[in-house]
Amino acid sequence: EAARAIWRLRPMRIDLPDLGDDFSARPIGDGDTHTPTARGATLDVRPGVYLLTRSRTPAGSWPADSVVAGRPLGAFVAPAPSRAPTAVVHDAPAELSAGSPSTVRVDVASRNPVDSAALFIRGIGSWGRPNRLTMEREGAFGFEAEVPAEILHEGLVEYMVSVYEAGEARTFPGDEAGHPFEWDFTGRERWRVPVVAEGAPILLFDAARDLDHVLYPHPWSYVRFRTDIVAGSGPQRLALSATVEDFTPSPHHFALRTFLRESQRARLGEARAGGALHVRARATGGKSDRVEVALVERDGTAWGTRLELADSWKDFEIPVKRLRPVPLVLLPRPYPQFLPYLLKVAVTRDEPRLAELDGLQFSVDGSPFRDDDPQEAHGFEIERVVLELQP
Repeated sequence: EAARAIWRLRPMRIDLPDLGDDFSARPIGDGDTHTPTARGATLDVRPGVYLLTRSRTPAGSWPADSVVAGRPLGAFVAPAPSRAPTAVVHDAPAELSAGSPSTVRVDVASRNPVDSAALFIRGIGSWGRPNRLTMEREGAFGFEAEVPAEILHEGLVEYMVSVYEAGEARTFPGDEAGHPFEWDFTGRERWRVPVVAEGAPILLFDAARDLDHVLYPHPWSYVRFRTDIVAGSGPQRLALSATVEDFTPSPHHFALRTFLRESQRARLGEARAGGALHVRARATGGKSDRVEVALVERDGTAWGTRLELADSWKDFEIPVKRLRPVPLVLLPRPYPQFLPYLLKVAVTRDEPRLAELDGLQFSVDGSPFRDDDPQEAHGFEIERVVLELQP
């Protein structure tokens, strides 16, 4: 299921000087009897077609079959409303910081507005009932609650959300009847989130975790390359491997990008200027090589530096202050192909904005190899990238 069409009565503001603030609205369509009243240019509408008329102005005769701009005035096409049961949509954060308050937000998809929602949260291993926090409405479908700092201790927290409709509760993520304070509630499913020490490093990339969060170049009209997920440096470790077999074709350059899900950005707000990147990488093919590693901000600004790789695994520590603006590669490839391959963003800052990180870019420029055999393979393997925060 990708989306739902939910028909609701919703407020709409219409600000047209000729119409005024207290205009009238008449529905046009078969069987539509909802006639909203505008106050302060705002009225409550539901899906349909409305004829808007300035206050104290005759509306004239405009039936639904009146033709305007070549089609009937009352023509209205929309997806049928969803009949699916209520669902709670939530992407739990990858981790939270101990001793700091945090906000839990969910979206409740329901045919009708729900009465209320509550968050039940506690630390793993804690005895007794969980803490019950009332969730406040946020927008049309959102509910959120702030979890106090004293609840978030290092370890694991687990939580559920109960949604109340027509006097009955259902609890998610398991969509189970009742709520956790009822004696016969048997729900077992919960969201579980690690709570780490404040200032703990943030994992920006892990090949095992981020298999589905890599953006690759277009395979045609490009340098010849191959990518793979290979064994890493230890048990249960994987690495992202990329090898360019021939730099001869334009643009004589290769790049991959990774992106952070919103849940993986939960702790980036703690990141201040400074800190360091820790990169575990090696060259492919049993020889030395090089790769440029860059932080990519949400506005497309990229900050990078070049690493000299050996044929064995090595941990690189890169102070964030050492990073310099580098071009962002437009992947999978701009089309038509005469469009720029590299995006150069004008930067007036000295350091990246760590709280605005969107992901990473790994790239290899073929220019340094032009004096060698351009068809010689070059590549890299990246296992993980960690951001160590400035104390």
